[in-house]
Amino acid sequence: MLTLSEAAATLRVSKRTLLKMIRLFNKESGLLEPLASRNIDEQEWRAEPWRGGRGIQKLVFESKAPQMIRNVHTDPRMRDIEFFRKYGLVSCLGVPLMVKDEAPRGAFLLHERRTRV
Repeated sequence: MLTLSEAAATLRVSKRTLLKMIRLFNKESGLLEPLASRNIDEQEWRAEPWRGGRGIQKLVFESKAPQMIRNVHTDPRMRDIEFFRKYGLVSCLGVPLMVKDEAPRGAFLLHERRTRV
């Protein structure tokens, strides 16, 4: 059986796509915490000060439904635009990680370096 980190590493994505992260909900902290990433310097990503709710993961987790942001730079729901600029991210897709009818356990996020239409 693969761990989530190993599963993330096996996904094949285009050069324009950046599998940014898998985040799992921590009941103690109440945050969606980083677990795994792909196509980004993971040490640098983990070293950044953690600020929950700056991206699509909160929308995905709270709605319990997939969410797509066509342009993170113009969408008013996105915070910390500098983070997205730094990595050249433009659009993103998030899918909740759920087990049957239970509450979401986390979020699976794909970011792309171009606007989705």
